[in-house]
Amino acid sequence: MESSSEAEIRPTVQRYTAPVFILGTFLFAWSFWLLPRWLNLQDAVALRHWVAFGSFAPALMALALRFMDRQARQRWIQGRWLEDLLLSILAVAALYFICLPYASSTPFQVSMLGWGARVLLFVAGGAVLWMVLRRVTLPQTVQGWLIWIVAALAYPLLMLAGWGIWTLWTDSAQIHFPEGGAGNFGLTLLASFVYLFLFGGALGSEPGWRGWYFSHLLKHHPFWAAVLITGGLEALWMAPLVFNGVNPAVGSLWQELAVRSLTILTHAVLLGWVYVRFQGNLFPVMLLRAGMLMTPLFIDVTPVSLGLLVVLAAGLTVSTRRIPGFQPE
Repeated sequence: MESSSEAEIRPTVQRYTAPVFILGTFLFAWSFWLLPRWLNLQDAVALRHWVAFGSFAPALMALALRFMDRQARQRWIQGRWLEDLLLSILAVAALYFICLPYASSTPFQVSMLGWGARVLLFVAGGAVLWMVLRRVTLPQTVQGWLIWIVAALAYPLLMLAGWGIWTLWTDSAQIHFPEGGAGNFGLTLLASFVYLFLFGGALGSEPGWRGWYFSHLLKHHPFWAAVLITGGLEALWMAPLVFNGVNPAVGSLWQELAVRSLTILTHAVLLGWVYVRFQGNLFPVMLLRAGMLMTPLFIDVTPVSLGLLVVLAAGLTVSTRRIPGFQPE
């Protein structure tokens, strides 16, 4: 049953869906990224969790906009939907605590403010995971699963190649191995990947930026325009993370912003290309994004790595036209 207020709001939202998505995404995320700093929040652990919660803004906005469609909402809340949603939230919470000792320096015991942020993080992550799993198409063959594995490993291998070429001339770049031998290294890699997939931005941003906004742009614009618009907005959206100290600038602030913006723009091309090549299937896109998030923790990004990334992104932008058989949602 639709309330009178919802009936009044829905036509306006549906008419201006793209501006509503952008405005809601920016306001939601920036509130949790900037307000704690302005309020002089001294709890660093709680701040880190509020920042992670803010990164779910694109996916939560996409979820809200999909639920504004009455037919889509009726399709989603059929059968055991509430049970599936609760199981998704519990799964996200369980994976958080399993991965925490290997993937983060965050202590188990935190303040009440930190626990509040954790609970909201679990609910947001579970809701978005529930949304993604209802739409994802799993591979039906071994080859399909191998392609998904390649999507997860492609970015680390590209950065590793750039690091290898760079070290032929200088030893200024390094690979960072955690202590504890090969076994601990494997656990750390796996836990970091899962942790960043869930809480680092892959699950929180891709269902919104690629799954909703980029797909919306493809209805009206060519591939190159859609990826550049999406990447430019995403770079602007993430700029406060440099100003609030979450992603601190190593040298000049504006130089750091320029490099990060260029990186985000090239990432948008790669993520957009994978999205259309997999016919709108979000899971390979999120696997690629998780690899992008994890790689800098272990491999120093060199000028050669960045150059390879720019060349690859430029090539895909120029060569990609309409994808046969792909229909944006």
